[in-house]
Amino acid sequence: MEMEKVEVCSRCRSNSRSLYLESDVPKWYNKMPLTLQECNNCHLVYASPRPVPGPLYKNMMAGGEFAQRIMKRKLERPKVFDIHRKIVRQAMNHYLGEPKSLYDVGFGAGSIMMVAREEGIESVGGNDLNGHAAKVLQDQGYDAVCAFTQDLCVTKQYDIITCLDYLEHSYTPSADLKFMYELLNDNGILFLKTLYLDSPKHKDMGVSWPLFGQGHFHFFWPDVLKDMFTETGFEILECKSAALITIIAKKPAKS
Repeated sequence: MEMEKVEVCSRCRSNSRSLYLESDVPKWYNKMPLTLQECNNCHLVYASPRPVPGPLYKNMMAGGEFAQRIMKRKLERPKVFDIHRKIVRQAMNHYLGEPKSLYDVGFGAGSIMMVAREEGIESVGGNDLNGHAAKVLQDQGYDAVCAFTQDLCVTKQYDIITCLDYLEHSYTPSADLKFMYELLNDNGILFLKTLYLDSPKHKDMGVSWPLFGQGHFHFFWPDVLKDMFTETGFEILECKSAALITIIAKKPAKS
């Protein structure tokens, strides 16, 4: 597994950082300890060293047996369609008017996209690193792309964007938020859910928190995440924190 050190914060580009955590308890790559740094300037927490993304996701993007198992497991999660239908309806209720389009960043197995179509949304797209899922969804008529978010070139805009359990996996969370902002129509809605530091389980479990470990490369204090939204240009409509943090935000119309 090829590893890389993170020399600057992906949010503010500062190279000033302090050690936040170093532990052998979470399973990390190459039998190394998980090492998290906290930016001294903007307080974003990130893993360094971390795997180089291309080789890490090569098999997933190729769409082989591993990618097929992941899609099957995600579609078989208990009540996943009920949960995602509720999320889609929440986002639709925050949109001024009748939304016609939705884009899911990190679509996983495509359940959000499937529900959105059932709810009457006409144009549904998304991206993920699961090449098998992308092919299956393309065959079903969805605008599904297998690609890193930072590599996308999407020319159309959407009324709603959903982003569930994705941002912690991103190597470039601030840039991805900016991408989502530009992808939205004026008054468009972003529904985002991710992990956060000092959540109840994190406080209770410490370094044994299940969300420490492989695949998660950024960790967010709630105030840091909210600042990332507002500095991108979003207006936060709702922010709720339980096991995870959920933010519903709007791209304000240009005056």
